[in-house]
Amino acid sequence: MIRWIKFFCLILLLDVSGSSQGLFSYENSLQFADYLFESGQFSLASEEYERVVFLNPHDSASIGRLLESYRMQNRSELGLKRAGQLIGDRDDLPVKLFSQIYYLEMENKRFEEAEQLVKLQSNLDDTQKNLAHLGLAISQNKWNDARSYYLNHQMAEESPYYTSLGNIIQEYSSKRKKSPLLAATLSTIIPGAGKAYTGRWADGAIALVFIGSNAWQSYRGFEKDGIKSVRGWVFGAIGFGFWVGNIYGSYQTARQHNQSVMQKYHDKASDIIYYAF
Repeated sequence: MIRWIKFFCLILLLDVSGSSQGLFSYENSLQFADYLFESGQFSLASEEYERVVFLNPHDSASIGRLLESYRMQNRSELGLKRAGQLIGDRDDLPVKLFSQIYYLEMENKRFEEAEQLVKLQSNLDDTQKNLAHLGLAISQNKWNDARSYYLNHQMAEESPYYTSLGNIIQEYSSKRKKSPLLAATLSTIIPGAGKAYTGRWADGAIALVFIGSNAWQSYRGFEKDGIKSVRGWVFGAIGFGFWVGNIYGSYQTARQHNQSVMQKYHDKASDIIYYAF
């Protein structure tokens, strides 16, 4: 009886061992990793893709998904590190794998490395190469370079991505920017005018009223008590301080306005660049 019990235990152990090996096989691990990725569980997906890549180091599609998983977790530095460990020769990579390394290089502001990576890819078509070059220019906020490149690389049959990106570049280039120097000059002449010039009318009105009221109180003090007027000096100092601050603030507001507009178009362009490949 004991012999039969041992026999059935051995059969059960072998069956469980076989099932376990099947569960963690390359095919099942890949299927599970894809499920995790598609369901947005990028942290778990990266762990599972690490297993898949370990089982098959030549699976370029899984390497690309692994790098993308790290990128979707905002762990681009780790993604770039793993790319260096997993990929030796970067010539003529599969497009999907190339795109993930390209994105990681740009997110880490390694623009020269990203540009060199593009040059190594002879299997990219003209549209893909042009998109990559425009992406590099826009990521560095070189909008004039991007516009010049786009105008010099028009194609008979442009892709929707390339056309949309070109429209964004053209629209931003035609957008009127605010001059920080002009904003500061206007606030020097009329307090708050520089803020109004940048579209911040309420701030401009407040600055005008506050500085103007202090100047008036200072004037009244000096008119009444002369040069020794404490009231005149106190309100004059307060008004002067806010006047100088308003000049500097107007300069910065114009710069922030331009930065905000540029960031808006940068984000719109990034939405295209990061889905173009």
